[in-house]
Formats: sequence, structure tokens, C-alpha cells
Amino acid sequence: MRDKHEHKLRALVDDLRQATRNEADAAVVDALRALRNSAIGGTDRKCFFLATVDLAEILLSCLKAGSSHVRILSAVVLASLFKGVSNNFAAVGAAPLFTSPQMLASIIENASVLTDLQLVESSLRALKAILTVNIRIPGDQTMFISNLISLLSPPIMSCPEAASSSSVQVNVRINELSAAILAHIASSAIPPTPSPTTAYSQTSKESQGIQSQIVSLGALQKLLNLLSKTHWVRFHTMQEHALDALSCLVKGNAEAGKKLVALFVEGEAGVKEERSVLMLLRLLKEGRFAMTRLLAASCLSNLYRIVNLENQRIPSQLLLPTLIKLFSDVSLLTTDLPLLERAPLVFAELVADSEMLQKLAMEGDAITKLSDLLQCHEMRGLIGGSTNGLAAEGVSEASKGMGKPKSDSLVASVIPVDSVPSLKTYEHVVESCLLAIASVSSLREDCRKQVIDAKLLPLIVSALSSPSTRLRSAACKCTRSLSRSVKNLRTSLVDAGVAYPLFNLLNDKDVEVQTSASATLCNIVLDFSPMKKTVIEHGGVERIVALVSASDYHLKLNSVWALKNLLYQAGSTIKAKVMAELGWEGLKRLLFDTQIGIQEQSLNLLRNLVCGKEEDIDAVFDGLGEASLAILFDKKLSGSTVNSSEFDAVILQTLYVIVNIATGGERHKGLIAGSDSVLSNIFKFMSHDKSLIRLATVWCVINLTDPDEAAVKGTHERCEKLLAFGFHEQLKQMLLDSDPDVRERVKTAIKNLVTGVNSSDLGASVNIGGLDYHGDDDMDHDGRADGGDDVMELEGMQDLSSYLSSGRG
Repeated sequence: MRDKHEHKLRALVDDLRQATRNEADAAVVDALRALRNSAIGGTDRKCFFLATVDLAEILLSCLKAGSSHVRILSAVVLASLFKGVSNNFAAVGAAPLFTSPQMLASIIENASVLTDLQLVESSLRALKAILTVNIRIPGDQTMFISNLISLLSPPIMSCPEAASSSSVQVNVRINELSAAILAHIASSAIPPTPSPTTAYSQTSKESQGIQSQIVSLGALQKLLNLLSKTHWVRFHTMQEHALDALSCLVKGNAEAGKKLVALFVEGEAGVKEERSVLMLLRLLKEGRFAMTRLLAASCLSNLYRIVNLENQRIPSQLLLPTLIKLFSDVSLLTTDLPLLERAPLVFAELVADSEMLQKLAMEGDAITKLSDLLQCHEMRGLIGGSTNGLAAEGVSEASKGMGKPKSDSLVASVIPVDSVPSLKTYEHVVESCLLAIASVSSLREDCRKQVIDAKLLPLIVSALSSPSTRLRSAACKCTRSLSRSVKNLRTSLVDAGVAYPLFNLLNDKDVEVQTSASATLCNIVLDFSPMKKTVIEHGGVERIVALVSASDYHLKLNSVWALKNLLYQAGSTIKAKVMAELGWEGLKRLLFDTQIGIQEQSLNLLRNLVCGKEEDIDAVFDGLGEASLAILFDKKLSGSTVNSSEFDAVILQTLYVIVNIATGGERHKGLIAGSDSVLSNIFKFMSHDKSLIRLATVWCVINLTDPDEAAVKGTHERCEKLLAFGFHEQLKQMLLDSDPDVRERVKTAIKNLVTGVNSSDLGASVNIGGLDYHGDDDMDHDGRADGGDDVMELEGMQDLSSYLSSGRG
């Protein structure tokens, strides 16, 4: 039966080939129509045609040499073939000629024939369909982008009846397509699902370059003019595409944002109607259609992150009520899925880095509304695994059989064209809601509590084992936000059984999921988390160490960070286990990695290795070697050619490694005091611009001069040497330091120094471990970071760009 079906499709291609050979225009038109009709609505048929190489060659020749009618129909066929197959990578991969530079160049050439607007429209529609499979415009885009922008022109309305005329309708559709393609090009390098704790405004340099190129060619004013009051309601789809393009052009691009804020919407004859920002606010409040209001909110949200609109008396909290209302209606699951897919993402971007907005969002019942969406029947079924045919995309065999949780487990930048509900669309809605929850609970404990109280945790844990890669990744981001609370680490997350599915995801086949899981694991393995023991007992050390060799930077960084947190306040047994897996040579490679972030976290790992007993420091001395440690300190403190502000974190962690080594015995202190290079660098950094680095140097002095009854002679000799280096004079100057903590520690250092020279009085050695958390570095008596506050904001890992995340962190 399949062969018979394919034979019919093959016959259609043969008919088209024969007609083109005979140069029979009418026959070619008939053959193209038959082929188009056959392809409509049938994914299997589209895949067959896309895999037919000679069909691509025939269509290419029609685009190049056919009559106007033939070229229009050829473009229509191409648009039909690519519509709905953007996620079918097998079909797209088998169609290189359909997406070749020659094919795209021919389509672009036809889209530039301004004397034939129907040809322009059909060519733009074909190009838009092909671009949805992530194909880039070949060569220099300047001329093509310039032509696209020139096509942006408000329809001329001589009378109200003119709106329905064919010429005006073609003009409107060309505006829609041109704006949509510009939006796609502008956002082609922006990560679609960034991490909730990553600044959403950050875009890649490549994307900013494309955005700036489009802006420099005058796109902002042209797009704004499509938003004239004259065209409200009547051409709302055109205006929504214009808003979408504006939002993409200013996302993360401060220069583009400033230019947009300074512009006016111009009506007929260039009359200035109103400022761009006021127009956006008007559409936000008065837009008749929900998608119009959402896209106005998206544009304003992107502007708030790069331009200070508060100066214009436009507070960011104005957006929240509109956004929350847009995803508050569960009935939209049957009427407007594209709106529900995108609204939570815009909300997530807006509140991502603002405690104030997260608080206002919570008070506005945003978390409750998101919970209502996720708790409805369609969403629960999808999250719980009954995906009605969704195939498992990336759960590894190794992740099966690790145990079950204790609980009963239950944005595209271009406006979606197809609004027919599908499992994939429902999945995107769930993903958007999960990302919104991750974002709104990333900074505040009361927001996390509301997420727990809304009974969302079982759904989140269930989503960690979803067949969908996107849902697993989004659930990881939610878990990470919730794990930033010590209270949750000790109670809710433990009771929900989050450790098992999260730990299994370290073996996921998808790198983005692995990265999200490893980011969350950074908090799970902290010393005060009961789940730390679970991770260790189930081979966690071995799995994390294996990921340290990952080629993906973010995955590698998260893995080193997780090992660092695993070693925080760890006993000698755990330290020995980690180093048995990682190896001292492996640690050396990390310490001298080419990436600054890896160096910083590796030094922090070393800092925790030498924090504790003298035996722990001995193990490092024996493993790395004293000579290697001296070389390490010299290279990190004096051998850097990296920009100083970027390298400050490496300097700080190196100094704290020295601080902890200096808490040891005479052998350990002797390595530091015996190196003139190390002492010179410590002295140099005592006048550093950053108070944290100055404070670290003072701790070095305190620990090197700590009086010890059993080693009075050694203490005296070290103090004499520090005096000779000028430390005493420098410390006296630091009594006037701008930082109060530095001033207090300086007093201790001076006392120790004087006491050591006189060989009397006893003090307490200071040993500082490396725990990352949000807030001030409050030190108690023994110098450790205070870890007893239940509402302490754990950082646990570096904030990455993916969404999310990719973001993908």
C-alpha cells in the first residue's frame, strides 16, 4: 500500500518534469497546483517530496526561468512543503537542495521584484517557511534586509471601504511577512529558553550584530509607522507582527532600545502621532486583542531591561497585571494556545532579576494562576507521562531503575502561524509555565513557599522524568530555584524525592538537560542538604567527575562547581573519594584551564580541600606537590595577562587557598612565608580596588602571624620577615580603609604581628571555607561563612545565559 501511495506522488513529480521540458506553461501551472494540493495537510507526503532531489531541481528552474504565474506557484509549493515540518529534522536533513544557497537566492531575487507584488508575497511566504527550519540567509544579508525594510509601508486608505480591496490586502500581507522575517533574522542567535537566574537581556554578539544591522537600515521607524492609530483593529495581525519584530530588535541591545524610545509613531504625511513608548503603553492597556497586548508587553519588558524607563515615569510594575491576566484564563487552552505559550515566557523575562517584581507578582496571584494552568487535566496528563503518543526523546537507559520519588508523581520569537492545538503546543505551554515558576521563585523565599503551598512540587518532580527534553530541562530550572532555600533543601525537596530523578538526568542524552541538572545539583550536594548523602551513595562523585571532561563549557563549569560544593565542610573521607576519582593531574588541568570561570571554581575546590585539618593540607601538599603549589600561586597572582576585572575572581580564590594553607602547621605556613614572590603579591593586593581582595590579604597576614606556643620561633621569624616587607606600615594605612570589615581584621593582623615579634600572647588561627551564597560574607569567630540561616539565599552555581537557558543553564 505504501509503495502504491509513493508511486502516485512520484507520478506528480514526473508530470511536472515533463511539463517543464515541453515548456508548456499551462501544463506546468496545472502540475504545480496538483502537487501543492497533494502536499497540503500531509506530513508524510511533504517528507516524500522534500526527499525527492529532482523536484528541488525542477522548482529551482521554475523560480529562475518560469513565467510570473509559474514562479508564484513554485513559491507557493515551497511554502506548503515546509509548513509544519520544522521539527522533522529527518525530512529537512534529506532536503539539502530545497534549502541550498541557490534556492534561497532565487526566492530572495523574486521577493525583490517590486513591480509584481503577488510574486513578492508568495516568495516571502516561501522564505518564511524555510527559515523556520533554522536555515540562514546565505552571504551578505544587507541588500536583502534593505529590500525587506523597503517593503514595510502602511496601507494607503483613501476610504474605509479600501481596507477590503485586493491591493491593500496584498500590501498588508507583505508587511506581515516582511516583519516576521525581520523578527526571525534578528532573533536567530538569541537562546530560546534562558535560565531563570540569567539576565534575559544578554544576547550573543552575533545576534546583537544582526540587530544593529537591521536597525541601522531604518527598520525601527518603518515598523513603528505600521502601528499608527489609523490601522488599529482593522489590521491587527500586521501590527502584531510589527510589535514582534520591534521586540526582537531591542532584546538585549541597549543602543537599539535607546533609538526606539526616542522615536515617534508617524501617521500619514509623516505627521508625528505619539512617542513610541506611549504607543506601546496604549496598546498594552487598550489593545482589543490579547496577542496585541502581549506583544506590547513583550516589547516594553525588553526595553525595561536595557533602558531606564523609570525616568519617564513608567514603572515596570505596570506590565504585571496585564501579563498575569493573559495567562489567568484556563479556557484559553481550547481557544488560544499560542497566547498561553508565550505569555508566561514574557512574564518570566520581566521578573527574572527583580525581587520587587517577584514580590508584586506573588501578591498578584501569578503563582496561583500558573498553578491552575499546570493542574488542569490536559497539562497534568502531559507532565505525568501519559503523553498520548509523545515519544521519549532522551531518557537514558542508565537513568532507569535508580528508584522512585516518595511522592505520587503525577518561545519562539516569530508569532506562531498554526494555531491548531497539538501535543507539542500543549508541551510548549507547560514548558513556559515551568520557566515562569522558576523565574518568579528564583530570588525570594516567600515566592518559593507559595510554589510549595500550591502543591506544584510533585508536578515538577514528575516533569523531571518526562519523555520531553524541553520539560525535563524546564523542571530542572524550577528545582534549582527551589533549591536556593536551605529550608527546602532540608525538607520539601527531600520529601518530594527530587534527588533520584535529578541525579538520573546527569546521564541524559541531551546536553541542555545535563547542564540544567548539574546546575541544580550544585545546591543539592551542599553540606546541610540531606540529599548529599544520597548522591554520594549512588555513585554521584563518579558521575560528576565524568562530566568534568565535557566539551560543553557550561556543563563542565557546573560539574566543577558541584564538586566544589560537595567538598564544602566535607570530611577527609569524602575529600579522598573525590580526589581518587578526579586525580591530582585532573585537578591541575582544571586549575590551568583556558576558561576563567573553570579556573575560579577549580581554585575554590582547592580552597575547600585545604580547609579543615592539617592532614587535609598534607594530602594536598603530597598530591599536588609543594613546588607545583608555589608555581600555581605565582602564575595566578603575578603571571596573568587577562583583563584585571575579569581575573579578580581568580585572584580572590587564590588568596583564600593561601589563607587556608596558612592555618596549618609550620610546614604549611613555611611554604607561603618562604616565597618572596607570594609575599610580594599579597602585599601588592592589599591596596586593590576591591574590598573583598583587600580583606583576603589581611586574612593571609592574620593566619601567617597566628601565635603558636609550640612554634614560637617560627612565628617570630615570619613576623620579622613581614615587617621587613613593609606589611606593618601597610596595615596601619588600612586602619582607615573604607570597608568596616577590613578595618576590624586589620586590627587583629597588627596585634598578631606585634605579638609575634615580641613572641608573646596567643591567638586563634583562622580557617575560611568556600561557600557561595547571595548576600554579604558574614564571618563568625572562626572565619567560616555562616550557614545556619534558613532563609539564606544559596548561589551554588554561576548564573549562565539559555533559556535558560538556555540559557541554557
